[in-house]
Amino acid sequence: MSTDFEIHPESLQAAADRMRGCGDDLLTALEALRAGVEQAGSRWGADEAGTRFAELYTAACTAGFESIGQLGGHLADVASGLERWARNTVAADDSNTAALEQVGGTQVLGG
Repeated sequence: MSTDFEIHPESLQAAADRMRGCGDDLLTALEALRAGVEQAGSRWGADEAGTRFAELYTAACTAGFESIGQLGGHLADVASGLERWARNTVAADDSNTAALEQVGGTQVLGG
């Protein structure tokens, strides 16, 4: 069983960029959907059944819009976490390289 594990900061950053783009696209689509729903207005009439349906529909739309908006925020949070991971990996590698170089002036391979 292999125990090798590699982290490539540039891959993490690329994934963060894609994740942030997905979140941005989702929020853009949400605003377009919200505008479309608001522009359509109430088309269910003013009778009792239409009024009740409109109340339920509005509540469902509001809940859906909030959930989608939260998902967009979570995608941005994931992107930020990936960026932090990339930065921390580079910082740890740099720190480890500097520490190794201080031990008797050791030349680090690839460094």
